[in-house]
Amino acid sequence: MTVSTSPSSIQPDRQTRELVIAFAGNPNVGKTALINALSGSRLKVGNWPGVTVEKKEATMSYGDYQLRLIDLPGTYSLTPYTLEERVCRDFLLTTPPDLIINVIDASNLEKGLHLTAQLLEMEIPLVMALNMWDEFQEKGFRLDTDKLSEQLGLAVVPTIGPTQWGTDALLKAALTALNAEKPAKPFLYSPELEQEIEKKALELASLLALKQPLKANRWLSLQFLEQEPQTLEKLQELYGESLLPLIQKAEQDSAALEELPQRISQSRNQSIARLVGQILQEPAQNIHDRTDQLDRVLLNEWTGIPVFLGVLYLVFKMTFDISTPLVDFVDGFFNGFLAYWAEHLLLSLHFPHFLISLLKEGVIGGVGLVLSFVPILVFLYLFLAILEESGYMARAAFLMDRFMFRFGLHGKAFVPLLVGFGCNVPAVYASRALENQTDRKITVAILSFMSCGAKLPIYALFTSVFFEQYQALVILLLYLTGIGVAIFWALVLRKTKFKSEIPVFLMELPPYRVPTFKMLGASIWIKTRAFIQQAGTVIAVAMILLWCLVNLPYGAPTSETVLARSAQSIAPLFKPLGFGDHWEPVASILPGFMAKEMVVGTLGVVMSVQSAEATAADRSLQQDIIEQLNAFGKAGKAILNNLIGNLLPNTFVMENTQKDSPLTLRIREKFTPLSAFSYMVFNLLLLSCISVVGAVTHEFGHAYLGFILFLTSGTAYTVAALVYNLGRLLGLT
Repeated sequence: MTVSTSPSSIQPDRQTRELVIAFAGNPNVGKTALINALSGSRLKVGNWPGVTVEKKEATMSYGDYQLRLIDLPGTYSLTPYTLEERVCRDFLLTTPPDLIINVIDASNLEKGLHLTAQLLEMEIPLVMALNMWDEFQEKGFRLDTDKLSEQLGLAVVPTIGPTQWGTDALLKAALTALNAEKPAKPFLYSPELEQEIEKKALELASLLALKQPLKANRWLSLQFLEQEPQTLEKLQELYGESLLPLIQKAEQDSAALEELPQRISQSRNQSIARLVGQILQEPAQNIHDRTDQLDRVLLNEWTGIPVFLGVLYLVFKMTFDISTPLVDFVDGFFNGFLAYWAEHLLLSLHFPHFLISLLKEGVIGGVGLVLSFVPILVFLYLFLAILEESGYMARAAFLMDRFMFRFGLHGKAFVPLLVGFGCNVPAVYASRALENQTDRKITVAILSFMSCGAKLPIYALFTSVFFEQYQALVILLLYLTGIGVAIFWALVLRKTKFKSEIPVFLMELPPYRVPTFKMLGASIWIKTRAFIQQAGTVIAVAMILLWCLVNLPYGAPTSETVLARSAQSIAPLFKPLGFGDHWEPVASILPGFMAKEMVVGTLGVVMSVQSAEATAADRSLQQDIIEQLNAFGKAGKAILNNLIGNLLPNTFVMENTQKDSPLTLRIREKFTPLSAFSYMVFNLLLLSCISVVGAVTHEFGHAYLGFILFLTSGTAYTVAALVYNLGRLLGLT
């Protein structure tokens, strides 16, 4: 359907110029990407389930209107069998938007039309976006969009979310639908069913005549006829005793109308199949051959899991090989160039020495140590985004479901656990994808064992010092250790504290796609920005407090400061873990509980060693700037060399180019390789940060938070002690 109306000529019958537009559709049809294309917002884009469990929205201006675009959870139906369906139904029922844009994967039209039929029954203005139109055409499909529009009585607009193709026509169609004289046609059933629907609609209207206006009368009538219990419960909650006579009558009639729900479903399916048969021409060749061939390998238990582990190894190895030159550059820039010239400037301005020390060591040094690991996260997020957007990550979830089921985990738990590798906080909220509260509690209990991105700098620092030739392997071993511990506790909790059956995991696998630069950039940016904002906000205050702990009383030796004396008093408790002989490693634990980003920063402060520096007479600002530019150029060349090296046969050979710094030299003095590994294991299994405490408290309350704190702390201490003492028995000291 071609729409040529200009936005300025449209005047919908509204008292306000703010319009609410809800985007509804099946999972993985590109709703979020389409909102990004329309508004330019940076919503998370992905095609694995669970990413839009919570409602997300964007705002934009279009002509004379302010539009609120609501991204509803992906759902196949408005019958609330799942949490996503319940969220979607409740939103449309209790706070109906001005208009719904029904997003459908054009290649899966028939499946998408089942939700369309129910949306039409809601009696809310509706427009259809046939998304992924480029894939639809490449597969050889042909569709009569004009006939589809005519049959449904609504605008049908082909779109391609990532390229913004068709988005302007979609907005024009949406605004036109708001002012349409005739609403979209209701989805028609057989004459006998239509009589039953009309009868029930009249009963509803009569009962609620004195109450608030009832929206979606036709859809609600169908819910009564289908005897959908959760919807009836929701209606009674909304309208109180007014609906009680009708609910009681429906219960009495349920025996006589026993086959009615099946008749409604059968009639809807037949009508959709008949419509699709009239308008859609499928390609003669089998379009699933390539997908099926890949899935036979990637979804096979014997070949898929080794491939998955190999992919993870390559992700970690390439992340470090490519990012290491940038890490070294950023570290040198902050702790060398910036720290030196900041001190020089402040001395010339006669700042007090304690304030110079605070700014140089506490602010510049601490923040610099954290930001020096941002390149690692950028490349890690890049490779994970490629796996997500290509469709492989969804298959990994499906593959792991068979494995996880044996250990008491629901298949959908893979989604929050996977999110936990980035950050545990959104992972706690992503657990809402699990309908069963028991499954949610088990999943959240083991989330901290999924190593979040903030713990990665700890591994990067210690592996570069002690395991430089096997950096990727050691880090992979740490991640696998966390996964193993999580599986162990999931099994124990399922058989003890949370005894219950695991529901069947149903999941749709998205097609394989080539990720676009725009989608990858959006995914990387939102995660990296969140990391920087979180680290920056916490460090801005916490590093000042940390400096006070480390330097007060001012002028006293480091070993006599407040933090040192506190750490010295509890250090013996950590001797079984291998790092209790020195107070410095213990001193990083408390700040690390606030945010794992602070562990490296704390070590940098408490272990800082003043190296011999050139005097101001020996250095010039111009010379230093030129040296920094040269260092940046060398880092770029090193990245290119490392990238090429990963594509050649020597992929699994790592070269250590990192020079010793004062911090790494001090770490070698305080740790052995075994105690360093124990220290990494301890931080791996400890609760990630104070933000996770807030998220868990918000979702489950203080009592369950206490249980998780006890579980993670006890596990971290026990496993790290086992690692260290078993290593000693094996002579690995």
